[in-house]
Amino acid sequence: MLTLLDLRGDRSDPSDRLPRATPETMAAVRATVREVLDGVRTDGDDAVARYTKAFDDWDGTGFAVSAGEAAAALDALDKDLRGALERAADQVRWFHERSRPRDWREERDGARLGVVHRPLRRVGVYVPGGRAAYPSTVLMTVVPAKVAGVDEVVLCTPPGSDGQVNRTILAAAALAGADPIFRVGGAQAIGAMAYGTATVPRCDKIVGPGNVYVGAAKQAVAADGSAGIEALAGVTEVAIIADDTADPVLVAVDLVAQAEHDPMAACLLITPSADLIERVERALTDEVAATRHAERVRQALDGQGTAALVDDLGHAVEVANAFAAEHVEVQTADAPAVAERVRAAGAIFVGAQTPVSLGDYCAGPNHTLPTGGTARFTGGLRTDDFLVPLNWVEYDRDALADLAPVVDVLGSAEDLPAHVRAVRARLERPPVSSAEPTQAATEPPPGTGRVPVRGDLADVVPYGAPQLDVPVRLNTNETPYPPPPAFAEELAGRIASLDLNRYPDRRAWALRTALGERVGLPPERVWAANGSNEVLVQLFQAYGGPGRRLLLFAPGYSAHPLLARVASTDSVTADLDEALRLTPDRAAAAMRAHDPDLVCVASPNNPTGLPVDPEAVRALHDAGRALVILDEAYVEFNRDPAYPSAVSLLDDLPRLVVTRTFSKAWRMAGVRLGYLYGHAWVVDDLRKVRLPYHLDTLTQEAGLVACGIADKVTAHVAAISAERDRLHAGLVALHGVEVFESAANFLLFRTSVPDLFDRLLDRGVLVRDFSTVPRLEGCLRVTVGTPEEDDRFVDALAASLREARP
Repeated sequence: MLTLLDLRGDRSDPSDRLPRATPETMAAVRATVREVLDGVRTDGDDAVARYTKAFDDWDGTGFAVSAGEAAAALDALDKDLRGALERAADQVRWFHERSRPRDWREERDGARLGVVHRPLRRVGVYVPGGRAAYPSTVLMTVVPAKVAGVDEVVLCTPPGSDGQVNRTILAAAALAGADPIFRVGGAQAIGAMAYGTATVPRCDKIVGPGNVYVGAAKQAVAADGSAGIEALAGVTEVAIIADDTADPVLVAVDLVAQAEHDPMAACLLITPSADLIERVERALTDEVAATRHAERVRQALDGQGTAALVDDLGHAVEVANAFAAEHVEVQTADAPAVAERVRAAGAIFVGAQTPVSLGDYCAGPNHTLPTGGTARFTGGLRTDDFLVPLNWVEYDRDALADLAPVVDVLGSAEDLPAHVRAVRARLERPPVSSAEPTQAATEPPPGTGRVPVRGDLADVVPYGAPQLDVPVRLNTNETPYPPPPAFAEELAGRIASLDLNRYPDRRAWALRTALGERVGLPPERVWAANGSNEVLVQLFQAYGGPGRRLLLFAPGYSAHPLLARVASTDSVTADLDEALRLTPDRAAAAMRAHDPDLVCVASPNNPTGLPVDPEAVRALHDAGRALVILDEAYVEFNRDPAYPSAVSLLDDLPRLVVTRTFSKAWRMAGVRLGYLYGHAWVVDDLRKVRLPYHLDTLTQEAGLVACGIADKVTAHVAAISAERDRLHAGLVALHGVEVFESAANFLLFRTSVPDLFDRLLDRGVLVRDFSTVPRLEGCLRVTVGTPEEDDRFVDALAASLREARP
């Protein structure tokens, strides 16, 4: 079965003599693939159907698989099989979370330089079918994409002659989160994902193993720039380095396991032991006869099975490196030492107890690996295959001036004077006109008596929405209803008895006790301060500071990075998904990428109004070491039981804190009172950074009064929520308005009118303008007001839209 290749005494490059498909075979494959790809590019879905009929014996129509069909396959899956898939997925996820590349930024001579990673928006995954079903490939491709934070994972897999997709593949796809799914295979699937059709969306990158036609198609679409690929994952192959200590049966079963994939599979044994080759041959006779796919295995072993006889293990490593196999097994004495010398392999399986089969399913590292010798220059599928590394370059004026002479010399040497001019023009202009003011630009003129502001605050724009005297003010998310008369009466009655000549209770013990009783927590686990913003600043001061990092998600609350900056805490930002939500996979991926000291998320988010999945909160906590801060300023307006308050998670997550405010649901924006639920150690730490007597007596008393009649104070919340739904319906009814769902007391909406904010203001309506915020282009946010205010807003919006139409 194995062809003997005697390389003893020959240390020349053996590549051309090692077992792989012939160039003539590959030339014919490439010609067929080119025809298919050209057809798909020209005729789209019609070509996909035509080639599916030709290659898979099915008419190829209606090849989209519904989400319901995939979900039903998962529900019907055998319990043991589902458990195995879940265990394998967990192992793969664990490995790929830890292999995610980290962002970095460092300062050098005044410049801020680094690399940040951004997930791809849409990835195509190819899962082979035909001779066997590969649910493991679903896990190996979809799970790393989800770990990286890819927005959409498109999956293609070949149908059977009845047009059906293997139910286990569908179940694995539903389990891993692939959507959409198509019953399309071969080169036509690669073409559809690369070029896009009316049914299959165009993908930024295509990953996954396949036969020679799939591999050639991936190579072709990458060459013409239509889509990226991870590597040339074509026909499978194994090289086994073994010595006379190897068990011939274990060598034989691993050769057979690889051969059963494909008649063109390459199986190479490399050994200095002629005796081992003879024993492996005898073992192969028994193993091939006993295997279910004996004919396919014989074809592979007779066609590409080779035993290379070498001088010694050093020579064996040289041959393995020349072959650069997809899989390299090392079954020798002191296998780790031999494996350390292998430098070209998709994956190395070290020792007799580490078969390739383990890596195929659940070892953790990816089984989508380079074939055809490409392991000489590339590796297997990794998390970073789903990320784009972006070089970060940020210079201030002084740093630019420092390198300007270098640009002068090099620009002149290359005869590119405009390059030189682009630098010198900036240095010739007055510093005050710089797009990003620097410390030098904000230095006061000599003799003015003015002290320069702290350097890292020089370009800070103070936070705040416009406060204008207009008839309808719906821009700051206050409630339109004042506190009930009972609140004012009770507070007025208490003021006369307060000792205002004395400092307030610096512990705010009575208030913290009352707040804790509302959720079943002792006062030791409650903190209060001047608004939730002060609570956040205190958290950033206690757990942030120089050299520490805060992770935020965008788009999000614009005050968070400003508060962090005031607390001398660097912040980094990760993107929400395409639907502007924080998914558990995206949360975990961001934590792995940035390794922050703190992470802060608003739920419901501001300005989108979308609540955060509790599982995403768990992912933030479990995927890192950071203090996780949930800013729940609007939580009382959320009526969806699928998104409960994170207070319910406190006992499970020791590094979680939840901040809240009296400004919204409590109708007390003018009082400035915020609070925190967390663990006692957090409260103890916050005492170290709070100002002396930071919470005045009147504010504490107002909070106590409100807690005593909480039902009356918050009675308006139901009315606001109902009015939000009515306002949402009114906006949806307007032509040209896209309205976001909201669990808060505001709505975010988008139009194509660039000056809509000003048009509304001219009509006496003030809203919040987010039209220049990345990913929120064209968006405005409106606070839910009284029905009368909201009707005036809708009328003004409708009139503004009519006025803007051509």
